[in-house]
Amino acid sequence: MKIPIELKPSLFPSRVIDLCRHLHDHGFQAYIVGGALRDALLDRPLGDIDIATDARPNDMIPLFDNVIPTGKQFGTMTVIYSNKNCRESYQVTTFRTEASYSDHRHPDTVLFSDSIEIDVSRRDFTVNALAWNPVTMAFIDIVNGQEDLRLKQLQTVGDPVDRFSEDSLRLLRLCRFHAQLGFSIEVETLTAAKKLGPTVPLPSYERIQVELSKLITALDAWQGLMSLQQIGLLDRLLPDVVLKTCPELWPVWTGDQRLAFLVQEMQDYVTCLKTLRFPKKTIAWVTRLINNANDLDRASFKVTNLAISGKQLMDRGLVGPEITTMLDRLRQLVLDGVITNTVDGIEGWLDDAIV
Repeated sequence: MKIPIELKPSLFPSRVIDLCRHLHDHGFQAYIVGGALRDALLDRPLGDIDIATDARPNDMIPLFDNVIPTGKQFGTMTVIYSNKNCRESYQVTTFRTEASYSDHRHPDTVLFSDSIEIDVSRRDFTVNALAWNPVTMAFIDIVNGQEDLRLKQLQTVGDPVDRFSEDSLRLLRLCRFHAQLGFSIEVETLTAAKKLGPTVPLPSYERIQVELSKLITALDAWQGLMSLQQIGLLDRLLPDVVLKTCPELWPVWTGDQRLAFLVQEMQDYVTCLKTLRFPKKTIAWVTRLINNANDLDRASFKVTNLAISGKQLMDRGLVGPEITTMLDRLRQLVLDGVITNTVDGIEGWLDDAIV
C-alpha cells in the first residue's frame, strides 16, 4: 500500500528507528504500530511508541543489551536504552493472533504469528490498526484506517459486537479516543456500544481508572463523558452522576477539578474513587476541592500558610483540639476576606475573639 507522504523516520525518536533497523539487520520484520503511528499521521504529539515484530521473545534477548520480559507470555519485551543523561524504553511485541476471550478482557490463548496483516487485524479500532516499517518503508493498512483518519471517525476492526464482547476495555477506550481525538463514532460501532455498555462485564478497576483519568484530562473530555453516559457506562462507573450542562469553567479546569465536579453530588464519592483505585492523594485533593468550591487557590491554602502558628495560639491559652479548631477557623476567615493573612491582622482578630 502506498505510504502516506506525512510519514518519515524523523517523526520518531532516533532510538526507535535504530531498534527497528537492528531487528531488520538480524533478519526480522519491525513495524511501528498503533497510537504513535496514528498520532504521527494526525500531526499530534506522540505518546508511547510500540513496535511489532515477527521475532519471538527469546529471539530478542540476545539482540539487545538491556531487555526486560515485561509480558513475555504475551510476546511483549521491553527494550531499554540508557546513559547518564536519559533512559528510553520501548515495548516490542511479537505478531499475534488470538482466540476467544472468556473473561471479556484477556485472550484465552495467544498464538504468535509471522504476519503483520494478521497482527493488525486483531486490534481494536481501524485508526489504531496501521503499521509502518521505517526501514523498508512498507505501510500496512488492510482495514481502511487511513480513510477513517480522513473522515475523523472511530470504528472497530471487524464486527463491533465481537470486538467489545472480547474486551470490554475497548468501550472505555472508544469514549477516551472520542475525547482525545474529537472524532465521531461510526453508527454501527455506537449501536454495538449502546447494546453492550449496560451489561457487559467490566475490566479491572485499575484499568478503568487509567482510562477514566485519560478521558477526564482530554481536550474534549465533556464529549467523552457524554459518550460514556450515552452507552450506559457512566452510571456503572460513577453511580448517580448525570451530565447536564457543561460548566463554563470546564475548559480551564484541571483533571482533578473536573473529577471533583463530577463526583461532588455522589452519596459516597470517596468509597467510589477508592474502589476505582484512584490514589489516596488524588482522593484527598478532590475532597479539598469539593470543600472549597472547586477553587484551586482556596483548596491550596492550608493552615500552615497562615501568618501565625499553633504555638502562638498555645501561648494564648488554647490547648489540644481548640488549636486545630481555631486554625481552621482562621483559615476560613482569611479565605473569606474577613481578616488579612498577616500577624497584625490575625492577632487583632484574636484579641477580640479570645477574652
